[in-house]
Amino acid sequence: MNKRIFQFTAILLLALVTATSFAQDRRTLDTKVADALAQMPTNDLVHLDRVMGELLNLGAEGFQKISEQLTPPGMGDDTAVRFALNSLARYASEFGKENARQQVEKSLLAALESHSDTEVKTFLLNQLQLVGSNSMVDPVKKYLTNDQLAEPVVQALLALGGSNAATAIMEAFPNVGESSKPTMIKALGELRYEPAVSVVTSAASSDNLNLLKTALMALAEIGSPDSYKLLFGAAKKANFEYCPANAAEAFLVYANRLAEKGETKLSQKALKAVMKANQADDKLHNYAAALSVYATHYGYEAMPLLLKAVENNNKEFRYAALNIAEKVGGVAATRQWINLAGTVSGERKAEIIDMLGRRGDQLAVGFIIGNLNDASPGVRKDAIEALTRLQGEEAVPVLLNHLEKGTDTEAAKNALVQLIDQKHLEPVAARMKNTTGETKAAFIDLVAAKSGKEYFNDILAVTKSQNQAERTSAFDALKYVSTEENLDALIKLLLDAQAEEEIKQAQLAVVAAAKDAEAEKTEKGKLLHALNATSKKERIIAILPEIGGDAVLQTITGYFNNSTGSLKDAAFGALTSWKDYSAAGSLYQVAESSTGDYRAKAVSNFVRQVRTANLPDDQKLLQYRKIMPFAEEVEAQRQIINGIGNLKT
Repeated sequence: MNKRIFQFTAILLLALVTATSFAQDRRTLDTKVADALAQMPTNDLVHLDRVMGELLNLGAEGFQKISEQLTPPGMGDDTAVRFALNSLARYASEFGKENARQQVEKSLLAALESHSDTEVKTFLLNQLQLVGSNSMVDPVKKYLTNDQLAEPVVQALLALGGSNAATAIMEAFPNVGESSKPTMIKALGELRYEPAVSVVTSAASSDNLNLLKTALMALAEIGSPDSYKLLFGAAKKANFEYCPANAAEAFLVYANRLAEKGETKLSQKALKAVMKANQADDKLHNYAAALSVYATHYGYEAMPLLLKAVENNNKEFRYAALNIAEKVGGVAATRQWINLAGTVSGERKAEIIDMLGRRGDQLAVGFIIGNLNDASPGVRKDAIEALTRLQGEEAVPVLLNHLEKGTDTEAAKNALVQLIDQKHLEPVAARMKNTTGETKAAFIDLVAAKSGKEYFNDILAVTKSQNQAERTSAFDALKYVSTEENLDALIKLLLDAQAEEEIKQAQLAVVAAAKDAEAEKTEKGKLLHALNATSKKERIIAILPEIGGDAVLQTITGYFNNSTGSLKDAAFGALTSWKDYSAAGSLYQVAESSTGDYRAKAVSNFVRQVRTANLPDDQKLLQYRKIMPFAEEVEAQRQIINGIGNLKT
């Protein structure tokens, strides 16, 4: 009796412990799921990967716990749940995680069965796009006949690819609704599933325009020889013009697909049919597309077609054909293009030469050099550009000689700018000295473009030339070739210049020479010395803000305070153009002691200098407050208020 009581008691205790332990395990799983969801979305990928690993460790039961919390739209917030499931699918889809992928795929399929809401099923099917394998085909294919789920199922099968997926779609097609047919036909085309040709062909007779369009393109993508008659007939019926069914485009895709599959004769037949049917100007885009496909797949065999295409009177079409020709064939093709170019003239010849330059075959160099002397300026220009592409620096001697002849100066100069560096200016400078007019000007431009400072004196001498082209280039060049050593000559040039543009260019040259010279910022500077000695003070004052320095600023302030007329205006202009905060004191004095335009501009530029100054915000605030009483115009007041508003004080 006692023994029975003991056994019964032991059984009860064991059951109680087991139940308690089971309940505790359940709570632990619930807690782990809740903890994981609470971290969604994570802040970084490392954190996300760690949480995904934890979720996978929870197994199928943990996944079920999460997926059970998916809710239809409007029925609750399942954002964290969806983020977690999508992240898990992405994580499991990574290379080397096959076990995880299988686990997630299996769990998604189970969740798909357990949910009835269409939107939730759609979400789950979308995740299967990431982790689905052939194992999912049978479980999901039954949903293909559901108009609301057909699209996500098809997308999942497309992501999988292969014959199993394609077979499932094909077998379901007879039983699907009209709205789903285009989706499925499109998928069969993308999968290039040849056993589906008969199914897709039947769809191509549909009165539904969307289905017809989709079926034609699907047949094109599949590329069965049996579809030639149907696809060509559709394109021909549309007269190879745009139509809602996109028949012409489908036939071009079909011709390309045939070539990819090795159906050479049929592909070439199709492409030549396109070329023959699309000779009118408004259809040449189809002709060019067919040429491109032909050249891509058959290379040198396309040469007769390309040579013929260049005979066309449509310039855009010729350009398209030559773009294709650029990559076709080798030396033999280059010879054919050279031979053709030798028989044509003008625009066509220039176009072929341009293509030969892009083509990169050195065989064409001699022919191109010969055409530097062609009667057509267009041919010569394209020959210069082609030679530059083909030979690079090796073309410099030929181009220098061509430029020296005085023809095509702009084109030759632009080419040489690309090819010559500062260390190789000697032959340029030699020709600069020995040429005249536009040619001399071009060589000056070349020296300037490469900052040939050692040729400063040669260029300075040309500023006295009676030839306007030479003179203009020389003045323009000085700012690129001047150094501090040239200041005396430049100041003299500035004060002697007569034309406004020449004065401006001389000023720029002086600035280039003086701006890094510390001595010019002091009272001993050559500029201040010249300023005090000349009657053309305005020319020097205008550039002093570019030089800077306390001594220069004091000098300008003095001229403003003690001058009248244009000299006073020039000094004021220099103060308002000052580059840093150091002129703010002088501008404040002007605002305080002047009225009208002087005051208004002084206030505006004082505010500008304070705004850009490297000052603490509390100091800027004091400056804004100081200038405010003199801000009489609304715009100046607005600038001050905006400036104060940007301060952190």
